[in-house]
Amino acid sequence: MNDFSQHPTSPNPAPQPPPSPRKTRQRKALIAVAIAFGALLAIGTIGAIVDGGEEDDGKTGERVAAPKTRTPEPSETPSPDAAPTTPEPAAEDTPPSEGPTPEATRENTGEEKSALLPDFVGKQLQAAQDAAQEAGFYNLTSHDVTGENRFQVYDRNWHICSQTPDPGAHAPDSQVDFGVVKNNETCP
Repeated sequence: MNDFSQHPTSPNPAPQPPPSPRKTRQRKALIAVAIAFGALLAIGTIGAIVDGGEEDDGKTGERVAAPKTRTPEPSETPSPDAAPTTPEPAAEDTPPSEGPTPEATRENTGEEKSALLPDFVGKQLQAAQDAAQEAGFYNLTSHDVTGENRFQVYDRNWHICSQTPDPGAHAPDSQVDFGVVKNNETCP
């Protein structure tokens, strides 16, 4: 005679007391912090991928290309029979030997330094920003000339329709403003 009601096959477990409210709050806070950290990490990674290595210049809030670092070339090891020589600097590192530069002369006379600003109209925005920085101009801004006030989040997607100031000699701390449209659009 099998009477299951009198002889249970497994004993009933003892009920567990509910966790204290303090431990529950601590767990919830820990989970919230972990989720927030994960979200920030994901946003930062996506932002780095989209921006393509750009940084905030800290002055105008504009995004500028990160400075490029120059890696030294490995030097050749001389053979034991060769006479010791000193490595010659690269052509771009060699200063002119004709005398003081116009900028150095201006510094001594109290005149303002100037640099040559190229014509960037028709160029891609990112390439123009890189070239402007190489020419000594770091105060760079850009704006949408269509009047839609779109932000230039990914500078490689925009090309230049106008620039202020015009090409020529200007103080390196001059603000250079590029009027831009998206690559698939024509200048107004």
